[in-house]
Amino acid sequence: MGFCRTDDGITTVADARRGDLVQIGHIAFDSVRLLCDELGLAPGRVARCRDAGPAHLVLETEAGRTVRIERRWAAFVEARRLARPRTSRAAAAARATLGSEHEHEHVVQGVRPGSDAEAA
Repeated sequence: MGFCRTDDGITTVADARRGDLVQIGHIAFDSVRLLCDELGLAPGRVARCRDAGPAHLVLETEAGRTVRIERRWAAFVEARRLARPRTSRAAAAARATLGSEHEHEHVVQGVRPGSDAEAA
């Protein structure tokens, strides 16, 4: 689903995939800018894509806030991809199979995998 892909890494937030780290760029239209301000997605800020569905994205802001934005609005938010997860398909499949049970244990205990509380 490539909205505005270019060779220099500039794209839109709508192009983000799960795990992508994006830096927010120019936001077209005042109504979209107001929405992004409410969500904490100002130009220059960085967000991580936590989930990418066909109609919406779930982003984690720098402040740790999890927000949902529809792809149709995200298409008007320019972004620069900073990072993409580097995993092989085999490693991802193993994590999906083994990690789901492990993740469930942590959620039941109230701690998400990879959180600061887990390290303590």
